[in-house]
Amino acid sequence: MKVLSEISIELKSPLRLQSRDGLSAATSLPADRLFSFIAIGWNRLFGSDSLLEKVISPFLSKKEPWIHSDLFPASESEIFIPALVPSSSRGDLIGSVENHYLPLNSILSCSDKAAPQFQKNLVSTISLLKASREQDLKKHLSHAAGLCQSQNGSKEQELFFKGLIRANPEYLPLIERVLDFMQSEGIGGYRSSGAGEIAKIELRESSLKLPEPEQNTNKRMILSACCPSPESIERIKASPAGSNQYRLRKSSGWIYDKNGQPSGLQKAATYYFETGSIFSVAVEGQLIDLSREQHPCFRYGIPFTIAVP
Repeated sequence: MKVLSEISIELKSPLRLQSRDGLSAATSLPADRLFSFIAIGWNRLFGSDSLLEKVISPFLSKKEPWIHSDLFPASESEIFIPALVPSSSRGDLIGSVENHYLPLNSILSCSDKAAPQFQKNLVSTISLLKASREQDLKKHLSHAAGLCQSQNGSKEQELFFKGLIRANPEYLPLIERVLDFMQSEGIGGYRSSGAGEIAKIELRESSLKLPEPEQNTNKRMILSACCPSPESIERIKASPAGSNQYRLRKSSGWIYDKNGQPSGLQKAATYYFETGSIFSVAVEGQLIDLSREQHPCFRYGIPFTIAVP
């Protein structure tokens, strides 16, 4: 039985990640970047044999020791989830989107009676934020974009990223050791220039009560990108038109070695469903092996799924 916990990262400086336009400020940490961060730390702390036996092999054989979400902008009491609000779409496939954030607690507290409104009117979810929460969210997003002004002329506003992880109990202390070990490493790009400095990483049991999606009954929102299995793709194709709301993205990039250094080799392109996508059928992801020329490389594409009305 997996235990639900929260991972939080408090940053000293803005997080910068690679995008189509180069390195840019990030307002969330994708689950695959977090997986790479943990894998590099695991390799350094426990060795490559342990990484293969305890982490990579179980994921490849569909016996995942844990599943984690993206890390999202957060305050002490709230996690803000990106809502895919379509400004254009073609059937279930969303084209361009507007950036709106939905407090996770508003999803969990939404009753079945509100389901039609929730599905139809995601664009209004940002208005569910109280004024204080809205200001809090704006503060965190502006900090993430590198625009945060100093408080009282000196001290910067704190930025939290927070996400969820369901893990086998015996893995939690190991993951906690890895996160603590990697705290001084920093995360993202431009670390040598001071970006992505980590003030504190915490792994603690979550008090959230997340309903598990029941087979063929609930809508499912994914809180991390999903590289879908062939069976999942077929289920989505067979589901009624308009019952899903998702966005596809293409991912490529460069392979880094086990120490996090560039190898000079390019990854094969993969497609995935974006965080915030909603499905009416069960969707499974996978850890994809993108290794080339003795350089191991894997893309984490297993969705962290919650039930929505």
